[in-house]
Amino acid sequence: AGLPARVSSMPTEREARGGVLRPRCRLRWRPGILPRVLCRVPQAGGLLRRQDQARAPAYPAAAAAAVPARASRSGVPRGHAPLLSEQQQKEIFCDVDMDCYGNFDDCGPSTACPERLGCCVQAPTIQPQPAGWVPPLSSHATLSTEVCENLFLDRAHLFRRMWSPYARVQNRKGDAACWARNRWDRDQPQSPEVYFDNILYGMHCKGTDWYEGFPKASGWFTKAAPALLGFDPDIDGFCHNNCDGAGYNMLALFGGTPYNSCRNFEWQMCAVRGLLNWQDDREIVFARAPKTVGIDGYPPLGRCSGWTDRGCNAERDFANDDIFYLEVCLFSQVCRNSDAMFELEVGDRFVCDFDLDGFENLKRMLLEGPSI
Repeated sequence: AGLPARVSSMPTEREARGGVLRPRCRLRWRPGILPRVLCRVPQAGGLLRRQDQARAPAYPAAAAAAVPARASRSGVPRGHAPLLSEQQQKEIFCDVDMDCYGNFDDCGPSTACPERLGCCVQAPTIQPQPAGWVPPLSSHATLSTEVCENLFLDRAHLFRRMWSPYARVQNRKGDAACWARNRWDRDQPQSPEVYFDNILYGMHCKGTDWYEGFPKASGWFTKAAPALLGFDPDIDGFCHNNCDGAGYNMLALFGGTPYNSCRNFEWQMCAVRGLLNWQDDREIVFARAPKTVGIDGYPPLGRCSGWTDRGCNAERDFANDDIFYLEVCLFSQVCRNSDAMFELEVGDRFVCDFDLDGFENLKRMLLEGPSI
């Protein structure tokens, strides 16, 4: 009470598409009071109508999918509304109640959210795989040591294209990979051997703040904290939205050292070595059992599913759900006991029996680069 209202402009879908009619909307809210969307909508003859619409109730995902996504008079695409916990919508838009999944409020600037208003939310697309891609496996394959190895062997697969120096951007044939760039300066070249030697021996495990720039956790614990991996909603549910309090290490790198898949694999290797802060006995825990993850399941692989800090196109980008697929398969290549990993239940403790030959074989495949 007594605080000034916060006002932010919010683009509409018509604006993004360059249409003639361009409703202009603003989100007004005060702490503790429901947000309200204020819109000025062009009408025939050049007249303007002002609409003041309070926050709408959340749509079930099925209902949202059934309604055409076009600009409504409130400025929010029709069929979209504030989300319930762990829901996603069909297209990128500004989540006007600023809760994204219901528990993750951080969002980078994007076409949909240019002023960090709300979160960039995108459900899986139905785009085909890039031209030249040949599925290495039958449909509905569940991840396993063999499946993961086949995915890495396929030089056209997404796993070969998730290694750009930039976060959640694919690298294509001939592009520089993150291991050929300095850890702190993505414009400075380095020998790939430097990266692979550093992660093999854990050179930066203890000296890195793996929570840098993340406001919801600090990585300080009162007891031993195993490494925790999973799809984002599974991690949130497993920790009850408080992994510090629950006593689990997670990767949440949002500032300082630039994030990319090389940093992700480096963090995993730190977990394998037991070198994360507060980690004990090299223990790793999964909030989603690896044996339940199928490449055609939900969330799907290679379909821009999950959180991203940018608009996602499946032919040139990837999103957070794709990263968990990669994490599981990276472990499967460097852990001699990976078959046991695919027998785990949620919450079971796993200790990787590190396989140097497996690491060198994975390194060889990655350095080959993608074929497309």
